Order: sequence, then C-alpha cells, then structure tokens
Amino acid sequence: MLQLIPALSTPREDVMHYYNSFGDKLYDLNNSALSKIKDGYDKYFSCIKLAEDNGCSMYYLINTENPQYIIGYGSINIPKAPVIPFFYNGDISYGIRPAMRKQGYGSTVLGLLLDKCVDLSLDKICIMCLESNIGSKKIIESHNAELISKINIGSSDNNCLKYFIDLEPLRREKRNVKLKQLTFDMK
Repeated sequence: MLQLIPALSTPREDVMHYYNSFGDKLYDLNNSALSKIKDGYDKYFSCIKLAEDNGCSMYYLINTENPQYIIGYGSINIPKAPVIPFFYNGDISYGIRPAMRKQGYGSTVLGLLLDKCVDLSLDKICIMCLESNIGSKKIIESHNAELISKINIGSSDNNCLKYFIDLEPLRREKRNVKLKQLTFDMK
C-alpha cells in the first residue's frame, strides 16, 4: 500500500538514500527543499522545519511493504504570509525518484496530496510545471486541472504552465464514499 509520511519523521539514512538516487539528475531538485541536502542533512532538516513553520507540509511517498525506500516526495505549500509572485511555485509540488518514473507514482502522489488539500478544506489549488515536462503536464491534466496561463520564464521554448484544480468534485466523491461505507456498516 502506498502512503505519504511526514518528511520530518523520515529517518536520515532513508532521506540520504533517496537524495543519492538522483545522481547526475540533481537539476530535478533545484526548486525543492530537498536540494538543501547538498549542504548537509542538518541544513535540509532546518529548511524543512522552517517551511513547515510557515505553512508548508512535506511528505515522502513510500510503499508500506518497504517503508525505507522513498519513491517520491510531495508538498502542500499554503504560506502563512503573502508570497512574492516571482518565487511562487504553486500550492502543490511533487517529484518521483528517477528509477520509479513512468509507473504511475506521480499521479498517485498528486492524488494523495489533493486528498490532503480536501481535508484542509481548500476549495482549489494552483499547480505549475514547465511546458517541456510532458510527464508532469499529463499527470496534472489527468486530475482535471484547468490551464490558466503560460508564463514566460525567459526562454521562448520553455514556458511555465499554471493550472487550477477545483477540489469540490473530489470533496463530493469522498463524501459519497463515506456515505456508502456508513450505509454498508448499518446493514
């Protein structure tokens, strides 16, 4: 079974193993708190703690049958203070270990993060990806995301795509599942 676990409670050696799995693909981590691990685990841990103190929740995706093996990460970024638009990367971000990509884990982690957003009573979320990141674009669009804008980031051939995902349909679906369970339990 796949589940999200809080980043701050993840053992150091598991985080280091995950980080080392990126090898020469460290560019994948440029916009994540995980990139701080290059400066040492303590710097990474401090960064995650600071982010959590300011409204960000970071998780790792694991399979409960092998919990030491981190498949990917996801974060929900609901800042407590106004954000500077240039630095804003959306309400949700996620990434998958390179060796585990193209196996459905990206869609799984996004779905689990959206469930958490529903539990936080959010109405909609913003999520962004580079136009050249075809995998993320497909994952985001498969979750009924609406493309709001293309943002030029200085390169004419690589825009940033900004999407909104309305959480009300997911909230209704969760409510219906709970009602069905309640009805079944009453029989």
